[in-house]
Amino acid sequence: MPTCRRLLHTLWQWKTKQGRVGSKFCTVRQSQSPLYTRMCMFACLVIGDSIGVGLSGAINNRYASGCDSVVEAGATIDQILAWRKPARLYGTTVLAVGSNDQPSRQLTLKLTRLRQNIATKRVIWMLPYSRERAYLINSIAVTFGDDTLDIARFRTSDRVHPISYDEIAAVLLPRGQPRGSRKSTVEWSQRSRR
Repeated sequence: MPTCRRLLHTLWQWKTKQGRVGSKFCTVRQSQSPLYTRMCMFACLVIGDSIGVGLSGAINNRYASGCDSVVEAGATIDQILAWRKPARLYGTTVLAVGSNDQPSRQLTLKLTRLRQNIATKRVIWMLPYSRERAYLINSIAVTFGDDTLDIARFRTSDRVHPISYDEIAAVLLPRGQPRGSRKSTVEWSQRSRR
């Protein structure tokens, strides 16, 4: 653990000198608390299957800078675990996984391993239309204290994919709010839990 703290401190020192993390510019206020929250919150990552493909496209259409994505239509959890994740610090990671896998104990273990390998301030899980898969993914999100967004709230024609990914992007990132704004993310998080 001390090594991790040292690494974060080094990154924070570099960022405050450079005024940025990666290619995304941000400002650091002295009033912000713990070291990790001082990192730039505008960087986000989408990891997932076809739902992730649609969602990252909608986010990139909605915002010029968009989010980085590691997505592929039809991807299973085994394929996603084998992918190389970007070596970058992200403020938010959106996980749209599990739709192409059968609910099982093995899926639970693999999703847990995926989550353990993600170093990010905030993780948002997309809960699929399949209630069995959604309950399984929600249990992992609860274990890690992550947020969820149930895509069953959105219209679908095939009970797998939403008709409009723009509606999901609008809930995740309302216009007029900066992507790292706590207000915007708290509002949709509370709505998704009702």
